[in-house]
Amino acid sequence: MLKRLTAILCAGMMLAGVVSTPVFAKSSSEIQKELDKYNEELSDSQEESEKLTEQIEDSKDEVTELMSEVESLNIEKEQYRQEMMLRIKYFYEESPENAVLEALLGADDFTDFLNRMQYMQTVYDYDSTQLDEYAALISESEEKEADLQDKIDDLTALLEEQESLQAELADNISSKESELAEAKAAEAAAEASAVVYGSEGDSGGKLTRRKGVVYYNGHRETYYSQKVLPGGGLSIPGRHVADDGTIRDGDGYICVASEDLAYGSTVETTLGTAKVYDSGCSSGTVDIYTDW
Repeated sequence: MLKRLTAILCAGMMLAGVVSTPVFAKSSSEIQKELDKYNEELSDSQEESEKLTEQIEDSKDEVTELMSEVESLNIEKEQYRQEMMLRIKYFYEESPENAVLEALLGADDFTDFLNRMQYMQTVYDYDSTQLDEYAALISESEEKEADLQDKIDDLTALLEEQESLQAELADNISSKESELAEAKAAEAAAEASAVVYGSEGDSGGKLTRRKGVVYYNGHRETYYSQKVLPGGGLSIPGRHVADDGTIRDGDGYICVASEDLAYGSTVETTLGTAKVYDSGCSSGTVDIYTDW
């Protein structure tokens, strides 16, 4: 509601001959909130980077273990292959006078012949099975190693994104810190010179119709008139116009708007104790409801 009145109030103050007052694009409290948000995001990003780095190191350790496992399996496989070749060589090449053939032909009977044949086949099948198992284990380990390497690549890419984000946030934080320092300096200067706003004859440092902005009790005071609000203005229990032209509730509290204070909370102003009944003004400002 109050945002719709900004242009009207500014125009009215200019027509009344009020000395123009400094207008800050953002108050120090608003900038501080943005700075806090950037710092929180930077902290979260740094924590995420630590987690990613830990995952990368763990994955690298797993890759190293798998590479060692593959190397050991290859050695075992080669040793077993050599042993198998020696058995084959013994059976078929180095047996004196073709001992294998003699062993088969020298069988006592056909059953003995079949048993000897089955034994040789069993030895051959066992060797083949063992070599196949070694090959399968090696292949499985190599696949795990490849998957882990892909995972490391993905994690590294995510880590680089976080580092890029952190660099951007660091720049934003530096910029906001400079902006905050400038805003605080400007607000301090404005508060120190608040007495110059308006013309001679104004009542001390209090907010008046002609002195449209003052700084008091850590906030910036402005006013908005019920005369320019559509529909009769705010609905407030016991609302009435006090002798000083402020709008008050049934308990005598001045009615104000604030973006920072909770609805129903009280605050001290240059015109007395006020209660929050509305919002919509800029942060750091207490907007007093008047009949001016």
